[in-house]
Amino acid sequence: MAKNLLAIVFTLAVYLIFVNRASALTDFPIGYSSRGGPSAFVSLMEQERYLEEQGIKPTLVYIGGPQISQALVAGDIQMAILGPVTPLRAAARGAEVRFVGGVTEHEGASLVVDSKITSMAGLKGARLAIDRLGDTSDFRTRKVLEAIGIQPQKDVFLLQVAPVKARDLPRLRTGKCNP
Repeated sequence: MAKNLLAIVFTLAVYLIFVNRASALTDFPIGYSSRGGPSAFVSLMEQERYLEEQGIKPTLVYIGGPQISQALVAGDIQMAILGPVTPLRAAARGAEVRFVGGVTEHEGASLVVDSKITSMAGLKGARLAIDRLGDTSDFRTRKVLEAIGIQPQKDVFLLQVAPVKARDLPRLRTGKCNP
């Protein structure tokens, strides 16, 4: 009888520990700069509740551009899902950041242009929309332009429109910016 009572108490204790762990999620603010491309897993993580299964209650906050690294260094968020440019700059300036990440074999990016632009040379003189000066979209755009022989800010004008969304398309269509 004493063995049965001990087994019941042990089972109840284990049950209470796991119930307590599941009900007491740890708040964990996470900043993200994109839900597309390599960061598409953010939506999947949210929909499938992967972190909640681990006892973490994520609060996902969109923060574009260099501000995401500032929020991380200031402690406003505990983790940032972003491209490499802004955290590398923060680390170069002495910020204590830890990098955990992966590498893809190919960069995923698209350059969407007006139908009047039919060649790379047609980009000269155009205004190109990027999310934010100094962020990954700026860095990536400059590297692509240089690779095709176009000098950013000389041959084309980079316009910060952070971030380009469907609501920006009318402005882009009017010619205020050549996307």
